[in-house]
Formats: sequence, C-alpha cells, structure tokens
Amino acid sequence: MNRNCYRLVFNKTLGMMVPAAETARSRGKSSQGKLAGGSALVLAGVLAAFPALAQVPVPCGGGACGVNPNPTAFVGSGAASYAVNGTQGIVTQTTNKAILNWQSFNVGSGHSMEFIQPGAGAAALNRIWQGDASVIAGALKANGQIYMVNQNGIVFANGAQVQTGSLYGSTLDITDELFLAGIPSNTDAGNVAAFAANAGAPGGLVRVEAGAELKTASGGRVMLLAENVENHGLIETPEGQTILAAGSKVYLAVSDDPNLRGFLVEVDSPDSGGGTAANTGRILAERGNVSMTGLTVNQSGRVTATTSASLNGSIRLMARDSVSAQIKGSDAAVTVPEALRTGQLNFGEGSVTEVLPETASTVGLSDEQTFNRSKIEGVGRVIHAKNDSTIRAQGGMIDLEARASKTFQDPGSKKVDGVRIQVDDGAVLDVSGLKDVSVAVERNYIEVELRGSQLADSPLQRSSFLNKSKVWIDIEQGTPLADVSADIAKVERTVAERSAVGGTIALRSEGDLVLQGGATLDVSGGSIAYRAGFGRTTRLALDGTIVDIGKADPEQVYDGFADRYTVYDPKWNQTRTIDIGMTNRINAYTAGRDAGKVELTAHNMAVDATLRGDVQPGTYQRETAPAA
Repeated sequence: MNRNCYRLVFNKTLGMMVPAAETARSRGKSSQGKLAGGSALVLAGVLAAFPALAQVPVPCGGGACGVNPNPTAFVGSGAASYAVNGTQGIVTQTTNKAILNWQSFNVGSGHSMEFIQPGAGAAALNRIWQGDASVIAGALKANGQIYMVNQNGIVFANGAQVQTGSLYGSTLDITDELFLAGIPSNTDAGNVAAFAANAGAPGGLVRVEAGAELKTASGGRVMLLAENVENHGLIETPEGQTILAAGSKVYLAVSDDPNLRGFLVEVDSPDSGGGTAANTGRILAERGNVSMTGLTVNQSGRVTATTSASLNGSIRLMARDSVSAQIKGSDAAVTVPEALRTGQLNFGEGSVTEVLPETASTVGLSDEQTFNRSKIEGVGRVIHAKNDSTIRAQGGMIDLEARASKTFQDPGSKKVDGVRIQVDDGAVLDVSGLKDVSVAVERNYIEVELRGSQLADSPLQRSSFLNKSKVWIDIEQGTPLADVSADIAKVERTVAERSAVGGTIALRSEGDLVLQGGATLDVSGGSIAYRAGFGRTTRLALDGTIVDIGKADPEQVYDGFADRYTVYDPKWNQTRTIDIGMTNRINAYTAGRDAGKVELTAHNMAVDATLRGDVQPGTYQRETAPAA
C-alpha cells in the first residue's frame, strides 16, 4: 500500500472528479489516471472546472452511511438538527458538544453551510463517511468550533470562505471520549495521540487551494492534520494558533512555555517516507503562533506572526517525527510527546518567515512586567534557507538547530554525517532592532520621592534635605545621588520601543554549518527618535551655583534646591514651599540601542556571509545605552 499516492474518483454529490488516496473506496464512475508522488499533482486542472451545482452536506439517516456499513444516525452524541434552505445548509446545535455523522460533506460555490452553536466554546465533531475527499468551495460559518474528519481527504477550493471560532480539518480520527472531554484533558499526551489514522485507513490529504480563505475569531485555531498537508491559500488566526501537522498520528500537549501560547505539536509516521507539511500561501497569526510539523517541512510562502506588548508571536517549524513519551517535570502521571527522528526543513526561494512587532500599538509594559519577545524556531536534520529567503524577528530570536535525534549533542570533535544548516546567497536572517521608533520626550521625565532605599549608597544625602523629598529626573540620565532604577523600571514602553534592541541569532549543527557569500545575518541595534517637547529636572544650589541633579556629585553636600524656596508668613504662622521649577524646551534627538548577538555552533563551519552588528550613536549617547 502506498499511502502517498492518489487517484481521481467520481463524486456523485458534486458531479466531478476529486482526489482520493489509493486505499479509498470509490463510488460510481472512476478514473484510471493516478496522481502519484505525494500530492503535487492531486488537483491539477480539476478544481478549475468545479461546477456551480446545488450542493450542501448530506446527513446520515440511520442505516449504512457512505463507506460505513454500520447503522449510523445523524446525531451520535449531544443534540442538533439540520435543515436545508435553498443553497444553505444550517445545523442548529443545542448542546455544548455534539457528534454528527454525514454521508457527504461538500459545499459548492455559491452555497453555504452554517453551524449555529450555543457559544464560542461549543464544538461539533463532524464524521464524514463519503468515499472521496470533501470539497469546500463555498462558505462555511460557525460561531464555535468545527471538527471535520474525513479519512479520504479535505480540500478547501478556490473561492472557499471559512469563518469559524476554530477549525479542525483532519483525515485522522479523534476518539469520542477525547473530543467530549477536550484535548487539554489528555495528561498522557506523550503516549496517547490526539488524532490518529484508523487501521487500514488511507493517509489522506488536507489541502487549502489558492483563493481559499480560512479565518477564525480572536483566540481561535486552524488545525490541518493529515499525512500530507498543504496550504496555498490564506489562513488567519488572530491571537490564536495555526497548525499544519503531517503524519499518521498527531500529538498535542499544552505548553507551559510563556513564549508559546497554544499546543506543542509532534507527529508519528508509520512508514519510512514520513509526512510533508507545506506552505506556499499566506498564514497570519497576529499575536499568536504558527506551527508546521512533519518529517519534511516546506515553508515556501509567507508566514507572519506579530508581537504586542502583552502577547508575543512565535513560529515553530519542526521537521521531525517518531514520538516517544517524556515525563513532564517531576509528575510521572503527566507526559508530553518528544520526537526521535529529524528530517528536512526548507525555507523556499523568496519565502518570508517573520514575527513583526506591532509598531502602531500604544500599549506599554513596565520593566517589572514580563515581556516575551518574538521567536522563530526551526529543527531538522537538514535546514536549508534558500536563495532570497527571509527569516525575520526584529528585536527577537531566531533559533535553528540541525540534529540527528531528539536532543542536540555538542559537536565536539565528532561530526554527525548528513546534518547540516545551509544559508544561501541572498538569504537574510534579521533580528535587528527597530530604527527611529518615535517616542514623546516628555515620557522621559518623572517625579521620584527619595527615601532611604534610593539613598542607601549615598550617606551624605541620607542626612540631607533630599531625604523624603520629591525630585524630577531624566530617565535617560538618572542621578548619581540615588539609585532610581526601580522608579525608572515603572516607566511603560511600547513593543516598538522594546524591539529597538538587537536580538539573537543562534545556529547550531551537529555537522556542517554553511553560510554562503551574499547571505546576511543582522543583529544591529536600533534607535529611539524622541520628538521635541518639554521636560524638567530638579536643580540644586551649591555656593551660589546651580547644579542639575543628573550631574550632581554624591560626595558633595548641597545647600538646598535652586528651583524652590520657602516663605514664612508670620501673620498666620505658616511656612510654604514654592516650586519655581520650569520646564525646558527639549529638541528632538536620537538615542541608539544595543546590538544583539550571533551564536554559531557546528563541527565544520564555512562562514562567508555578511554579519551585521551596527549601532547608531545617539545625539547624547552614553557609552552604554539603557536596555529598552
């Protein structure tokens, strides 16, 4: 049996030929032509002629249903009803979870299928028993979560418009028990696959055609699961997760890594060929995660995540399979999956893989709050960034690791054959800091009350008028008289400002590391462009002279404040302090930020690429710029 070969079979409901795995059961007319060699030729020239027929899903009726010879009711669990109104199919679901059985599940161009569910947390598992792939060419809508399971494949054709809370499109099955309990309930995620191909079932293909759009509500997921998964269209999961997982089993574990909001994904493949997860289209996960997993991962399109001050974006491209269980922490009752075999990870020519800071956001975080930076991870036996490919996480981290098995071994003096990272001419790995981030200069001037903790290292000032006094400082300068770092740490900075510092590029290979001439690794520091405005700092008096608090000497005892004075009113026996501190006009200026770092580890290295670590000295730049 060849699990990666397909043939064309006649779909009676659609009145057209659709792809089916070699092991799929055919109904009606068939074609003698085979689509061999994976999915490269599966749909060539077929969907372009998709007829505009009245086609909506057909439910099971209680008897044998499609390829399922057993008596099968429409509703297998929960409560739901189905009605057809012209070109629209409507499921009304009244329980939080429902399992539904379908003789066929296709939505033609100009037709629609809608699930009306109790809420965003509601879910419907749709088991599809047709003998060929489901084709969605019209609209599929749901306010909750939709699971589509068709062992013979799922195709989202040109013109498909999918808008759901979450979408799980799979040729692999999920048990009723796990669906009803919820995937996060699987504490033995390292031993028990969330989705798995049934014995004797075809491997199947899930494919998103160019011109198809799959979108979720905020926080939703799109999971496409099959032995081979392809996206040539558009997938959007704002504040959620997109998963393309290629294998005969898919393991999902809840991550405790704050850099990853979503599931950890690993796959198993029963044969030596393994599965392929491929993207030539566009995937967008604003403030979310994109994960592609399979023995072969081909990222040849555009994959974009974004990072805000509170929600970081991440991309994980894992070319690996063959799972074993690993105990999570010290709790032997909880396992997570760990892949043993590594494969090929390709960044295709002209592809873009990026996590971008949301520069338009005005929301900030103080240094006291955790800021998770943008991150791109890649693992494989061979990692190849081809000509003119771009991998970008400005102010973040790019971490690529070529290894032969589950854990990276220090290459030392022993080379592992066939393990390699190669970055071709024209390829760019970029974690440089953002440049010219616009910030109001007034933000840099804060009022601080000096107490014993701030004056701990200035004994002369602890017994002076400064103790328990309020002063104004410039956070770019501080004051030598006191430790005001805790006060400065309370200042909120946007994600753009925090992304002005250069990030980290880490390339590790148990074998070879080849960075060709014409390739670029950029960890340059960025800069802050302060807009002109007004600011004030406290001034001190010393023997008739005025000293700015930012330049004061901690070994000097000052006479008092030069910008405030005390008036005594004998009539009312009152003393008043009058602050005459004046704001000054501050011209626009630039402050540079630190460059990042490059970490290269390999047995053999050939480094001909350009390594950039520039910094931009600011107008009043100090020797070391403060961390953003």
